[in-house]
Amino acid sequence: MGGKGSKIDKGHGPQTPEGLERCSRSSWKHGHYSAAAKAVRRKARLQVKALRRLIAVAEQGIEIAPPTAKDWRSRTRRRAAE
Repeated sequence: MGGKGSKIDKGHGPQTPEGLERCSRSSWKHGHYSAAAKAVRRKARLQVKALRRLIAVAEQGIEIAPPTAKDWRSRTRRRAAE
């Protein structure tokens, strides 16, 4: 045991906080699913929904309440249940 090629003598991964941080970032591909990216997409969806409602009002003269984040969440829950 304990020869030159022993596994015990080799590294066992990052030990320092900086090394652990570097390893956790190494698998980061594009950030599409990060919290910030999701928030940007959610806001964009709500803005598109608001624009569509404004277009409907302009075309038909319909009174519609402004969209909320709750509208989006309830719609996705309904889709998941189907």
